[in-house]
Amino acid sequence: MKNIEMPNREDQNKYVRSLYFGFNSDLLGICIKRAYLDLSRTIRGLREHPNRESLSPDAAKQLKIFLSDLEGIGKINDKTEFDTWHNMICNTLCFCYDTRGFKDFSYGQAQKWLNMTMKYIYVYGDDYLPGYMHVYNFCHMPIDEFILKAIYKKRRSEAKAQLEQV
Repeated sequence: MKNIEMPNREDQNKYVRSLYFGFNSDLLGICIKRAYLDLSRTIRGLREHPNRESLSPDAAKQLKIFLSDLEGIGKINDKTEFDTWHNMICNTLCFCYDTRGFKDFSYGQAQKWLNMTMKYIYVYGDDYLPGYMHVYNFCHMPIDEFILKAIYKKRRSEAKAQLEQV
């Protein structure tokens, strides 16, 4: 019987990432695609739109252009610069949809797409997607129902503690 070597921790992590993101060598592209899947359930009316086949891929190409510009990202040194960069990308994504006649793509949806893409880039880390780690101190936290519930629970317990002190 052949003795099979157990995969090391890095091999295990790579396998789990591949299960979630897919088996593709374009890591930035799959982060953008996975983030779009998170966002897509919030887009209403896209199925009926005549340009539906090209809207999201065209916007994804724009997002990839911005995120591939590591020289530009490398110049981000503080929160103000990051927020300006972030705002420009979100406006560009909205513009991509708007100019193709889809008016219901919101700035908040653009934020979610960009924020989740940044989160997924972080999951891969600097070994696989180098050039982004220095901006993580400035990134916007993706807010979902779990975060909102945690914030609400914390605020309720803080308010209760204050009342007990009175």
